[in-house]
Amino acid sequence: MAEKRNTHQKKMILETLCEMKNHPTAYMVFERLLEKGSHISKSTVYRNLSEAAQEGIILKLAITDSDVRYDGNIKPHYHIRCPICGGVRDSMVPYQGYIDELSKKEDGESTLHHMIEFIGVCHDCNEKKEENES
Repeated sequence: MAEKRNTHQKKMILETLCEMKNHPTAYMVFERLLEKGSHISKSTVYRNLSEAAQEGIILKLAITDSDVRYDGNIKPHYHIRCPICGGVRDSMVPYQGYIDELSKKEDGESTLHHMIEFIGVCHDCNEKKEENES
């Protein structure tokens, strides 16, 4: 019976993550689950997200100056982080697969993928800045 419960909990956690487009931390996913009326514990959320990342079901992002964040989109892509609000979103820059080929080493090692983090002020922070300047 515990197996089924954990599978149900994991499904809820992953569905919530995929609904959130802000590349949330585990705590942010936990808070959203609470808002939905879920009684899943914080440790269960952290454990399930970590396990799902190890299984390759989701991405675990090590964003500069941020707690670990998660992404339900496992296709290769880049991210952009706002240094003002700390928000993280997908970058519009297409993934450059040729970089993986360029980085292959002569001794037989090969790059599986690469991650690039862009730093840029988000739309909301730009608007606030413009409002404050006027």
